[in-house]
Amino acid sequence: VVTGSDHLAIDRADTGAVKFTNCIVKEETKNITQNSKLTVINYSTDSISQKLVWSFDGARYKIIPTEIPLNVSPENKNDYTFKFTVLNGSDIYPLPQFKLAYPFAYGKVCTLRNGLSLTRLKNVAKITVPPTIDGSLADGVWKKLKPITNLARYDGIALTPTDPTEVYLAHDKENLYIGARCYEKDLSKLKAVATEHDGATYMDDNIWFFFDSDFDKETYYQVIISSNGTVFDRLCSLKDGKSTKDPKWNGPWDIKSGREANAWVLEIKIPKKGLEPFSEKRWGFNFRRLQTRVGDAGYWSLPFGHDPKTFGIIEFE
Repeated sequence: VVTGSDHLAIDRADTGAVKFTNCIVKEETKNITQNSKLTVINYSTDSISQKLVWSFDGARYKIIPTEIPLNVSPENKNDYTFKFTVLNGSDIYPLPQFKLAYPFAYGKVCTLRNGLSLTRLKNVAKITVPPTIDGSLADGVWKKLKPITNLARYDGIALTPTDPTEVYLAHDKENLYIGARCYEKDLSKLKAVATEHDGATYMDDNIWFFFDSDFDKETYYQVIISSNGTVFDRLCSLKDGKSTKDPKWNGPWDIKSGREANAWVLEIKIPKKGLEPFSEKRWGFNFRRLQTRVGDAGYWSLPFGHDPKTFGIIEFE
């Protein structure tokens, strides 16, 4: 018999029983090895005397040891160390998964299957000649940059089922520039209904961006841009567990959308001063691409959601 309180206990275990230190993976790096720590929290009145077992793609990762014996007394927590190597920082999905038999209540056990928690980091190239914001990625600026391409499902256990996505980042002293190419095998199925500012762009084919421009991990900006360039935006914060979102705030976006033979395109210029206060060095950043024809999305850094502590990072050259 599984009771309502059991469901709550399982959910708490699934989301909080195993925590990792902040593991940062930089795009385009090769064979980076990190020593990491995981904390196992035992919420129940039974001891944990099991092994945490890793499974992973050997073409993407190495983890030592692959099995970690645990011994955690009731209502206590223990720390454990392990070493992992990322063979290619631009190709991290699917994430390594762990399996653990976890006692969520006295005499009751569930199996936790979750992924390694990684924070993605991308360097933003400094440019001297800005792109023309016209909805085309034909500018030489974009052709010199390496885009982000590796996106996952929401849980990180598989690559996204969406058509490929390319996101390019560049900056100068005043602005951040973003170029996005969202491939679409059937442009006739592209959904672009919203036309008014702050309309329901989240229901259309879109790209959804988060910016924590001062890297305080509390306040941040959200913008959802549809395939026709229509914007839904707001100023948000998450402080002491309290979430606020102000849809009356309007961002400084300069956006143009365009079409290619098998893709829709966005070019975006964002004045840094329009997202004050802002850091000159690093921002919290995340994005996802929604493809309505497929009925799914691709995510950059996981978990994806309204918590700036979980955002990825961009660093300005």
